[in-house]
Amino acid sequence: MRQLIIARKDLNMSAGKLAAQVSHASMAFLTAPLRDAKGDKNRIKRIENGEYVFEVRMDAETYDDWICGIFTKTVCEARNRNQLLKAKKMAEEMGMEEGKDFFLIKDNCLTELEPEEIDENGVATEITPSQDSSTQDTTSTPAQSTTTNTNTSTSTNTTQAPTQSTTGGSTNNSYNNNYAPSTPSVSSSAIAAAALNQVGASQDCTMLVTNSLAAVGINFHGAPTAYLSLGELTNNPVPGDICVYQGHVAIYIGNGQAVHGGWNGSQTVVTSVSCDKALIGYVHVG
Repeated sequence: MRQLIIARKDLNMSAGKLAAQVSHASMAFLTAPLRDAKGDKNRIKRIENGEYVFEVRMDAETYDDWICGIFTKTVCEARNRNQLLKAKKMAEEMGMEEGKDFFLIKDNCLTELEPEEIDENGVATEITPSQDSSTQDTTSTPAQSTTTNTNTSTSTNTTQAPTQSTTGGSTNNSYNNNYAPSTPSVSSSAIAAAALNQVGASQDCTMLVTNSLAAVGINFHGAPTAYLSLGELTNNPVPGDICVYQGHVAIYIGNGQAVHGGWNGSQTVVTSVSCDKALIGYVHVG
């Protein structure tokens, strides 16, 4: 189980600004209900010594496995505002509710960011305060699979969600992401061939996909939903496309088949695209 945070790369935030926005996103599952409870005596009470007592409700799995576990978080990037909002839409299509299951953070543009206008391609252009006083959407959080806490933070789109790894999923807790956006020269067939060459190897699902992408020069490793950032979702997959599930990831090889890592523990096998994980979509790289 992990929290997924997605931040906008196009805002070119400083390290300090980015850290602040990711922090906003990471804590939104607690700060949002705290703010919402203000004035509600059934949810928050002030006691005699001037302190407040607040009731927090969350599902047992999130508390036991994530809060009281290793509290894993993964930070990914969105190329621009449009890609961030695609993550938001995906969370909504999965039945998640903004402000409860995921959070979109907006910057007030009081420090290094300026209000922006967005074109049809999701590219932001800064405008002067005299033209507009609106805020910037900076982070958003598509939530993943089994939990109810997903955050989005300001300025660099971030999404946060505790997510769960199960059979066929990833068991790694930290990731390096050195990926640069793909180019049209990427060979999908080479990705599929690299995946097939790994059949029989002992590894989890993310390593299968990472090793397959490395065959075409893409250096990337992340949680299953992090692979959504590598390309566009498609309804017409071709061999070499990435199958992204809730808590799992695989490589499509055609005819309804995929190469899966982490199968029955750690096996790499060829089997149907359909499995016990909910399919989010196919990502075409390049």
